Amino acid sequence: MRVIIYGDFNCPFSYLASQRADRRARAGTVLAEWRAVEHDRCLAVTGARSEADRAAWESELAEVAALALPGEHAPQAPPPVVSNTGAAVAAYAEAVSDGIAGELRRRLFRAIWAEGRRISSADEVRRLVTGLPAYPAAEPGQHRQPLRAARAAA
Repeated sequence: MRVIIYGDFNCPFSYLASQRADRRARAGTVLAEWRAVEHDRCLAVTGARSEADRAAWESELAEVAALALPGEHAPQAPPPVVSNTGAAVAAYAEAVSDGIAGELRRRLFRAIWAEGRRISSADEVRRLVTGLPAYPAAEPGQHRQPLRAARAAA
């Protein structure tokens, strides 16, 4: 089955959906395409402190925890700063054409939800992109040529 998932890197439900889609792709039951979106395009360029909406976060994270399956990471707390994900979404769009979107998506979610990092700046996002393979592995269910071979063929 092929699915398209629209998700925001700041959203714990999207983080859960990302993990679930990856698991199902590895099992061969889903071919997922991810579309990165910004839920709140009005966030300050530097992000916003999450402590102001503590009750809302607690409620949302409790819902995510109730939905999480064994082996899925449900965050226990919001990140200290809600990132402005404009740079992350732009980098993700570029990563799609480079064939490294899946790994970048996982790194972006991990940075926010497992490491509590703020990824509001292009420099911070660039650090996450650094080290991704020059010859990316194909996403489950996809066949990709190495970047250099694909560019040479064009």
